[in-house]
Amino acid sequence: MASHQQPFRLMHLPREIRNLIYQHMLCPSGYDRHEYTLPSPLSQLLRQKPQSPDEINQISHSINNAILRASRTVYAEAYEIMVKTNRFIRIQSNSSGFSWFLVTSQLPVLTLDRGKTAQFRGYVMNVQMNTADVIEADKFGALFDFMILANDWDAFCRIYRRMRSMKNAGWAQKMNVRRKPEKHTPLRLVFDPCSLGRKKNQGVIIPKDFLAKTQAEFLDTFQNRVRYLHSLSITSPQNTTPSSNDYKALRERVALVPWQDFPKWISSLEARCTAAEQLRTQGHALKAVEILYDIRITLHETPNHDEVSLIKLHFRLAMNMAHCYAVYVKSPPSDFDTVALRRLVVSASQVVQLAVDKHAVLQDFPDPPGPDALAVLSGIIDLGQSHHLPLEQCCCGLQRVLSEGGYCVICVDPSPYS
Repeated sequence: MASHQQPFRLMHLPREIRNLIYQHMLCPSGYDRHEYTLPSPLSQLLRQKPQSPDEINQISHSINNAILRASRTVYAEAYEIMVKTNRFIRIQSNSSGFSWFLVTSQLPVLTLDRGKTAQFRGYVMNVQMNTADVIEADKFGALFDFMILANDWDAFCRIYRRMRSMKNAGWAQKMNVRRKPEKHTPLRLVFDPCSLGRKKNQGVIIPKDFLAKTQAEFLDTFQNRVRYLHSLSITSPQNTTPSSNDYKALRERVALVPWQDFPKWISSLEARCTAAEQLRTQGHALKAVEILYDIRITLHETPNHDEVSLIKLHFRLAMNMAHCYAVYVKSPPSDFDTVALRRLVVSASQVVQLAVDKHAVLQDFPDPPGPDALAVLSGIIDLGQSHHLPLEQCCCGLQRVLSEGGYCVICVDPSPYS
C-alpha cells in the first residue's frame, strides 16, 4: 500500500515555535528603531522647504497578515502576539500644519493610510491632538490619522515637547486653546479598549494586566519627556485609571517650565553658550551653531524677555551665530547651498532683533556697541526680512560688525574675519 504523506499542520508544532512564526510574519523588522535620533533644531531649520508626503518617514515593513485567516485558533494566538509585540499606537491630529511635524522630525510612521488606521482594532493607545479648529474636526474627522509602534513612543514625546516650545509652529500654539471640556482637550491619551473600538473578536481578549503595564510604561515616558502642557486628558479602564494623586502629579510635571528657577536656568544657558564659543574659536563652527541654535529655541520659549541677563544672552548668542555664518559665507561646505546659508543669517538676525530693540539696556555692557555697529545689525535684520541681499554684501556687513572693538567682550578674536 502506498504511503500517504501527512499534511503539515501548524497547530501540531510546539506553541513556542508557533509564536516565533507569528512574530516573523506579523512584527515589522524592516528597520532598526535604535538608529533613530531626534533631529537637532538646526537640521530642522535647514530642512524648511515645501513639504511633500514623500518626505515623511514611512518605515519599510513585512507584515503579512494572511496567517490571521487560517483558523479561529490561529487568529487568536497570532493576534495576541502581534498586538503584544508591536503595541500599536494610533495618533490623530486635526491640524493642517501637522505635515511639517512629520517631515522635519522624520518620526518613523508605520502607515499614513487613514482607512487602514481607522479599520484596525489592535491599538494599545490612541493619542488625540486637537487644535482650536475643533468645529472643522467634528465635521470632517482628523486630518492626520496614522500609526506608530511603541518603540517610537519616546521619540514622539521628545518631538512633541520641542514642537510645543517652538512659537513658530502654529499648530502647536493653537493647541493651547481649549474650546470644550474633555473631548477637545489639546491632548488626550486614550487607553480604554472600548473607546478604541476593540471588541472580543473571535475569542481574542488582551489581558488586563498587559494593558495596565503598558499604560504605566507609556505614562512614565510621557511625564519624563513632555513639558509646557497645561491641559491633558487621560481615558483608561476603571481598574487601571491613575489615582487622583498620581494624576495630579503627572499633570503638574508635564506643565513645568524650565525657567521657574530663573538664575539656575540662565546660568546653564550661559555655560552652553561659552562651550559653543570655544568650539567656534577652535574651528568647529557647525558644531557651535548646533548648540547656539538650540539655545535660541530655548530662549524663544521664555516669557521673561525684559530680564537684562536674557537680553545680554540674546545679543551674545546672535553675534556668535553671525561669526559662524561668516565662516560659511567665506568658505561654504559643498553640501551647503545658499538657501541654507541665508536661513542661518535670518536666524541670527531674528535673535539679535530683541537686543537692538532694547538698545538702552545694552548700555550696561562694559564696552557698549557703537551706533555704526547697531546700524549694520539693523541691516542684517532687514536681510532676514527680505532674503534678497546678496551674500557678498551680507558678508561685508558682518565683517564690519565683527571687527567693531565694542564686540570684543562678546566675540573673542574678530581678526580672522576683518
